[in-house]
Parts: sequence; structure tokens; C-alpha cells
Amino acid sequence: MIPEIFLASKFAIKQLKFYIMKKLLLTTGTALAVTMSYAQSNEDLSIQNGDDNSILVTQVGVNNDNSILQFGDSNRAEVSQNGWANESDITSIGDFNEAYVDQVGSFNGSTITQLGDGNIAEVSQDGISNVSTQDQMGDGNFASVTQDGIGNSSEQDQDGTDNTAVVVLQDGILNFAYQTQDGADNFALIDQEGSINLAAQSQFGSDHQAYAVQDGNFNMINQSQSGTGHLAVDLQTGDFNSSTVIQTGGAHEHLGVQTGDSNYMMVTQSN
Repeated sequence: MIPEIFLASKFAIKQLKFYIMKKLLLTTGTALAVTMSYAQSNEDLSIQNGDDNSILVTQVGVNNDNSILQFGDSNRAEVSQNGWANESDITSIGDFNEAYVDQVGSFNGSTITQLGDGNIAEVSQDGISNVSTQDQMGDGNFASVTQDGIGNSSEQDQDGTDNTAVVVLQDGILNFAYQTQDGADNFALIDQEGSINLAAQSQFGSDHQAYAVQDGNFNMINQSQSGTGHLAVDLQTGDFNSSTVIQTGGAHEHLGVQTGDSNYMMVTQSN
């Protein structure tokens, strides 16, 4: 039996993973499948506990590292690594969770943590030193990220039910995307092309929609939504543009368009 204290807060996920792996490896009679492979200096650790779980791992290259833990029933994980020194870490605790990782290049890193049922996480990385972190707590959440370039970073944090977070594309160098959702039925989308762009979306409550599109360099979008049913859309083309949107209450709508360089926008909506 898993101690209830481990489920008290988000930071406990790593403790929970350690606890489960320790118990599975040390307890005789546990239904456990462990696969270790070292072909071409690649490493894989895959652990399954439960029924009808599925893991598919393909590693081509040198020094790629993969770790998968599935605890529950009918979870699915697929990892493809092609290149040098890519890292993938997947933890699925619950039932019917799905995790997909595709890494091409070198030094890319992906971490997926799922605690709940029916969550889906997708990662596609092509390039060098791209980093993705996806944390899903709850049921029916969907997170997806595509990175193409060098040093791009994406962080998606979902807590609740039926939330969707999508980083359509980070294409360029050193772009950063952050999405956090706490509630139900929220939708967030980020699309970045260029270098050193920042987009952050925070959604608390339900039925929010946020869209951030950046084409250029050194642009910043910050969208914060709390309450119910807000819509925020920001489009930036050029360099050094800045937009901040804060929506509280219910049913506010914002459309911001910045074309050119060094534009500044600050919008606050409440009721």
C-alpha cells in the first residue's frame, strides 16, 4: 500500500516514484518486468507493474538514456531516440495514460510525469540541447510540445481535468514556453519562431483559452487568467515587443497584435 502522505502535494511525485521503484525491485512475487540494454552505449530502464501496460523503446546512436515507470493498468509509452546523449524520463502512475517521446539530435532532454488516469503527453525534439518538462496531475489532460533548434525550453504543468496545453512549435534558439493549468477544460497554445522569445500562460479556473504567437526575436508575452471563460490572443511580429494580459472574473476577451519593434502592451480586465 502506498502511504497517503506521498499524495499530499506535487513535490511528492519524485518521492512516490522512488518509493514505488524501491518496493518493486525489492519485493518478491511482484509482477515486474525490467529491461536493461546497453547496445551502442545506450541505456534503457523500463519497469511495469499492473496489467495491460505497453512500452516500446527504440534507441539508435550513442549514450542515449531512457527511463520508464508504469504503475497501474493499460498505460502506454513509446520512446524513439536517434543521436547522441539524449535523455527521456517517463513516469505514469494510474490507468490509461499515454506518453510519446521522439528525440533526434544531441543532448535533448524530456521529462514526463503523469499521476491520474487518461492523460496524454507528447514530445518531439529535433536539434541540440532542447528541454521539455510535462507534469500532469488529474484525469484526461493533454500536453504536447514540438522543438526544432538549439536550447529551446518548454514547461507544461497541468492539475485538474480535461486541460489542453500545446506548444505547436519552438523553432529557433533559446526560446522559452511556460504553461500552467489548474482547473478544468482550459486550452493554451504557444507558437514561437526566432530566438530568445518568452511566452508564459497561467490559467486558474475553467473554460479559459489563451493563444500566444511570436515571430521574431526577444519578444515577451505573459497571459494570466483566473475565474471562468476568458479568451486571450496575442500575436507578435518583430523584435523586442512586450505584452502582458491579466484577466480575472468571467468571460473577458482580449486580442493584441504587435507588428514592428519595441512595442509595449499592458491589459488588465476584471469584474
